[in-house]
Amino acid sequence: MARELRRQIYSTTYFAGMKKDLNKPIRVFRTDINYKLEKGKQSDIDEILIIAKTESKESAYELIMRKIFYDSGYQKFYVARNVENEELCYLAWLLSTEEHPELREGVKGIPPLKDNEVLMFNLFAFEDYRGTGLASSVDSLLCKMAMEKGYERVRAYPLKANIAAVKALEKIGFEEYCWKFERRLLFSVTRKYGSESNPLSDIEKARF
Repeated sequence: MARELRRQIYSTTYFAGMKKDLNKPIRVFRTDINYKLEKGKQSDIDEILIIAKTESKESAYELIMRKIFYDSGYQKFYVARNVENEELCYLAWLLSTEEHPELREGVKGIPPLKDNEVLMFNLFAFEDYRGTGLASSVDSLLCKMAMEKGYERVRAYPLKANIAAVKALEKIGFEEYCWKFERRLLFSVTRKYGSESNPLSDIEKARF
């Protein structure tokens, strides 16, 4: 975990801002994994910590960060489980201003969210289920759920370097429309936002 500790002390991270218009058809993406999607609960969080012990160091770190996010008050999330063996396959938070009004102003590095939008956040596929099409399948169902509740748009902010996550969203109709650059130094975090037509240059990154 030393590398992840260093990442918290100093790191630079580039995120892709992506959105999907829910007024357009939602493609239901198929996968060979027979799974069930349900609301997450405390016992799922407890299980996540157990699984983290056997995942790679990077995945273990990501799971712990999701536990911290849950404990900070964002407790409405979803889990996908493999029907055949009951294994956890996927995690996702679906956030709105209705339940979290503070998101209207932006919080925890999340850009401001409008009342007619939802945010798919902390999306995570467990290692054994990556490359199976599961992410696109679950994400498409989450979009359908948001549409049925009357929302008009879904946003997501995957890591720019996580090409698989970006592609999974593109497969179901998400488009990249902005970027977010984040720099951590000790206990301070500085962020910068922009559009794809106004990218952050390498020189700006060095100065930022």
